[in-house]
Amino acid sequence: MDGQDIVNLKSLYVKGEKAPLTHAHYRRFAVREIPLHDPEAFDTWLYERWAEKEKLLEHFQMHGRFPAEEGYHSTCIKLRSRLEVLLVFLTCGFAISVTWVTARSLYVGIVGICAGILLTQQNR
Repeated sequence: MDGQDIVNLKSLYVKGEKAPLTHAHYRRFAVREIPLHDPEAFDTWLYERWAEKEKLLEHFQMHGRFPAEEGYHSTCIKLRSRLEVLLVFLTCGFAISVTWVTARSLYVGIVGICAGILLTQQNR
């Protein structure tokens, strides 16, 4: 059984089940600081990041959260209303309809132009 069998879009937005708490820790690295052109230096750099990740996971297992150098941030992401889901589908449906009508109009116009050119050439 995968996580997607337990929590998925249907369970969250259609059935209205509460999303599980998710923890994330991220860091950004400037590309110029990563030794990309030296394979051995890159391997060392990468192994150091893996060691840091292991320490972060150990801290998480002991304390239930990741260490935060600049403070701990908690954010709740939820729908204000179930109508927001309907709004997404309506917006997508509208965009698809506009695209279809535009593409069909262009196709009919191009076919008309080509037919006009062929008729003009046949009448010469």
